[in-house]
Amino acid sequence: MERISVSLSVAGIEHSDDQIMELLSLWGLEHRANDRLAHLSGGLSRRVAILGGLAPAALSNSPLVVLLDEPSEGLDDSAKDILSSWIRSLSSRNHAILIATHDKDISSTADRVLTIRDGSIEEQIGKSLGDICDLPQSEERGNKTPVSSLVKWSLKMEVRNPIETVGRVTPALVAILLSYALLSGQDFQLQDSRLHASLILAPAFIAAVSSPALVQRLSESDCGRWWNAVMGPIARPALSITGASILLPIPITYLSWVVLSGTFNGGEYEDVAIWLWIPALALMDLAIAATALHLLVSDLSRSSSAPAPLILIVLVWPFLELTDALSSIMDNGMSWSLSVHDPVVSCIIASLISALVWLAAVMIPDY
Repeated sequence: MERISVSLSVAGIEHSDDQIMELLSLWGLEHRANDRLAHLSGGLSRRVAILGGLAPAALSNSPLVVLLDEPSEGLDDSAKDILSSWIRSLSSRNHAILIATHDKDISSTADRVLTIRDGSIEEQIGKSLGDICDLPQSEERGNKTPVSSLVKWSLKMEVRNPIETVGRVTPALVAILLSYALLSGQDFQLQDSRLHASLILAPAFIAAVSSPALVQRLSESDCGRWWNAVMGPIARPALSITGASILLPIPITYLSWVVLSGTFNGGEYEDVAIWLWIPALALMDLAIAATALHLLVSDLSRSSSAPAPLILIVLVWPFLELTDALSSIMDNGMSWSLSVHDPVVSCIIASLISALVWLAAVMIPDY
């Protein structure tokens, strides 16, 4: 049900669970309505994929253009009969159906047939074969909501698979423990505050630059290509934001401070905890930039090659700026002046660098 619901929401079609169940029953899928796609056979998964493309037109009372690429591939005879009848039925409702196929049974449903032969295009009148079936009652089509649909889908995936988010937190927790072991028993007064600032921010930085689970999900069953097709140029910016762990930097930074402040005289730095959220907030921008870079790398022809993740090294620069900001807060307290080395300016510079990296990552694939 979820796959069909997302397809309808992206197209701006208001729908209910009963309508989705009706659509599934027409394709013989109602008994697997609550199952995940990974649990379905290849044939049933293909039925869901075809239904996901046809459902918006079936429930829309305004004409739509439906593009089908080899839709009969992987379908059994009964599913092909359903597909043929749906093509004729949608055509009778004034929807335009464009099909690329080598299947003569499917091409026989067309009103016009264009054949590419020997470098030339031949046009002929189609046979228009196929019975018209009863489709669900169409609904008024609202505004497309691809971004909100993507956000809802991403949140559902995170809630459904929390272990993947925990996987990003685990290296950060290990970094906190290693930093605690490093600083334990050391005389803080003899050490540079930049060292402590970097160790406090390092766990959140590690969580921010870790590969998000969304990258793996987008690579499954052409999921990423589907979102790119329905969202267009806004897909990559939206995915980089929804896939980033923007909620992790602040709690991880405060956890790191609580643990590591026990290794030195934290009483002198009580004000630091009050303003620690400022550099942590800038780490959220860094997390978005890192996700954009991961998405960029995933589109490379050899995304798994070792040099590809080295692109993330560019994010060390904003991390160093945030280290300077926290070090300044620890040494001199919080200052709201706009001098070059003041905390606010350093955080702004870090956010600007992250924004430029993000902009480059989302713009490069379009050129």
